[in-house]
Amino acid sequence: MMQKWFAEWLNAAVFEQELKYCSTEPKPGQVNYTIPGQMLESVRSHQLVARGHNIFWENPTFTPSLVRNLTGPES
Repeated sequence: MMQKWFAEWLNAAVFEQELKYCSTEPKPGQVNYTIPGQMLESVRSHQLVARGHNIFWENPTFTPSLVRNLTGPES
């Protein structure tokens, strides 16, 4: 029901937390795009435009520790 209403009244979707590093890889090597994948599939099936939010902030306070601690080829 909500998807139908969304598609009838809006023409774009903005993903915020779902695409951020802390949501897609909460722990190093534990990558999971299930939720954003489902959201994108729904948006595409209704022929809407999707926009992603920033992956992480430049300010280290808001950057996940697993990103701040990367070294060598990982960074």
